[in-house]
Amino acid sequence: MSFEGYYQMWCEKGHYFTEDANSSRLYFSDPLEANIKCPICKSKLAFWNLVNIINGPYKEISVRAKRIDGYIEPELKSIKTCDKCGSVLEEIYEIPKTKRR
Repeated sequence: MSFEGYYQMWCEKGHYFTEDANSSRLYFSDPLEANIKCPICKSKLAFWNLVNIINGPYKEISVRAKRIDGYIEPELKSIKTCDKCGSVLEEIYEIPKTKRR
């Protein structure tokens, strides 16, 4: 039986990103042991959460429904945009307070 899922990760500065739980660097360890750094600013992780997309309640994602268990909705705190073109330069999220690893 295989596992399918991903880690939700927030760095110390509030950047949010995800990584496949079956990636080579996370397959046999958690994000701290794998020394995962933020791909945006290279900061340490402040919080991470494992989301199981096989065994959980249904939640609608895009066009098809997938099973999700443990998902935390990221809360956007601030957005930096370019003054000239309006494109998003940086998004900062609230770091969850509940330790769910």
